[in-house]
Amino acid sequence: MSRRRKSYKGFYLEVVDIHIEDIDNFREWEPADKSDVFFLCYVCVAEKGDDSFFYRFLCHVTTPEGLMNAAYERNVNIPQRALLILKDYSWKNLERLVHDIVDSCSYQNWSVSLSRLERYFEGDYEGRDEQGTV
Repeated sequence: MSRRRKSYKGFYLEVVDIHIEDIDNFREWEPADKSDVFFLCYVCVAEKGDDSFFYRFLCHVTTPEGLMNAAYERNVNIPQRALLILKDYSWKNLERLVHDIVDSCSYQNWSVSLSRLERYFEGDYEGRDEQGTV
């Protein structure tokens, strides 16, 4: 269960969407092995109650086994930040973690909240139209 942090003057963020492009039917996907978990994930965040404009972030999601496999077997460059490591991967665990992170980053206004979000995610601001959609 996520904890909601008290925000300054009621400024709250919410997750609008979580998307994984490289995995079909990603909400039901179950890896055959923990070492199969290493993928790019997109997270869209808006001010609570107003999803007409949102920021899109990205991060890599992995397990400890997936990280080792990516580094040593697949020879993937491992990102130094925007890396979420789950002991046991499931969609439910990933979704809970992302929501908890976004909840913890709600603070004062967009400017402060964005700097907090960028501790966990990398901003993906290219290709945005005037409404904030991609």
